[in-house]
Amino acid sequence: MVDLLNRDNERNYTNSDYSTYNCGGFALETYSWYQPIGGYNSTLEILNNEGLSFIDRNCIDAYPEFYDYMTQFMVEDLIIPRMMKDFKDRNIRQVKRRGQVDFTNENLISLRVGIEFSLDESETAWWADDYDFHYRLYNPQFDLWYEKCGKNHPRIAPNNWDENFLYNSNTYYFAVATKNSNLIFEKNKEPVIIEADDSNENLIFL
Repeated sequence: MVDLLNRDNERNYTNSDYSTYNCGGFALETYSWYQPIGGYNSTLEILNNEGLSFIDRNCIDAYPEFYDYMTQFMVEDLIIPRMMKDFKDRNIRQVKRRGQVDFTNENLISLRVGIEFSLDESETAWWADDYDFHYRLYNPQFDLWYEKCGKNHPRIAPNNWDENFLYNSNTYYFAVATKNSNLIFEKNKEPVIIEADDSNENLIFL
């Protein structure tokens, strides 16, 4: 059986091919393609079952806050319960500020989601045709946030969450026990640009 959540600690930053794990696998140290509510099609199916995938245009125009409700529903009703189940053994919990995190044995991660809509052919309804989620990992040593976008190398996260997708939900924060999985940026293979002393061969951020 594949250990997708890395409970056996067999995968770490230095022995994992970065193209095989996503933002969630990086931030949560599973080093797998972590999807808290399944893939694209299954998520749209969930939205459809909840009556949220096909919305009358008049409803959206009259109640613009409905979009906020949808992203809130995705995170608070679907993603967070799944994360609490998946990482119960690592004492994951929601936090609101950095002072609530014990950085000696915990990581701080953040999460946003986005849902994109298109008008149907009749232009009378909005159709949820794309969605995504994104995790980031905080580095207390450098006071920086890091992220991994798809199969790309981890990097310093830009201030703007919407560089690759419109992640316009609220930002949710979590503390989770670290796995101490050799999270090291090696200058000779890591394209992330960090202003640091050239004498540092490795930039350890946990």
